[in-house]
Order: sequence, then structure tokens, then C-alpha cells
Amino acid sequence: MNNDNIANGRVVSYTILLNVFYNEMLLNDAFLTYFLKYDLKDEDKSFIEYECKGTIEYIKKIDDIIDKFSSVKKVKLDKEVLTALRLGIFELMYMDRVPSFATINEYVEIIKNKKNKKLSGFVNAILRNVIRNSDIRKND
Repeated sequence: MNNDNIANGRVVSYTILLNVFYNEMLLNDAFLTYFLKYDLKDEDKSFIEYECKGTIEYIKKIDDIIDKFSSVKKVKLDKEVLTALRLGIFELMYMDRVPSFATINEYVEIIKNKKNKKLSGFVNAILRNVIRNSDIRKND
């Protein structure tokens, strides 16, 4: 999977989880909807499925990390920012083959494009703090 496909996969993962978390869409329905909407290779679909399912599976731990590193508690975060942070933290913690800098850059860009530069800086700061804190990284 090349980096462009991963980047596009992240946008699809982000869109899927926004719909699952905030529009009460079932995960499998979201996969069907967005896999039909976008021209994705099988390996891209696998990346998206792994990332979305993993984020949901580890959401309690991920949300605890967000609360630990954010001055704004998760219940008060913008839904797009919270979704990007959840996905980014999942990648940083559980997807060893994805470079940390790529994860951070892509989720910062997603928020920059969807929301605004100020919020993208917030996402950048939280994700960078997560990678600096070695006691929470990678399957602890």
C-alpha cells in the first residue's frame, strides 16, 4: 500500500467513524457504504477495517489517553477533532508499521481541511505528546 492510499484510507476511516459515533450508523453498513463510494483496493479496505475496528475495540484506553494529554476533556471536544485523535492514537499505539510522523501529519491535515488551523495545531500537540510518552505506546 503506498502512502497516498494510506492517506486516502485515513480519510475514509475518519468518515466511517464519524458516521458510526455520531450518526448511529452500524460499522458494517458504513464499510459497505464507503467502500462502494470510493474506489479502494483490497489492501486499502483491510487497512480501513483494521483501523476502525481497532479504534472501537480500544476506545476506552484511547479516550483515557486523550483525557490524560488534553487540557480539554473528551466530552467537550469537537466531534471531528475527537475522531481524528482516536484514530491517530490507535495508529500510534497499535500499528507498528505506520510511521508516527505520517500518522500525525495526516490527521493534522484532515482537521486543517475539515475544521481550521487552530484545531489542527491542537491535534498535532496531543499526538506528539503521545509519541513522546513511551510508557503508553505500543500495546502496553
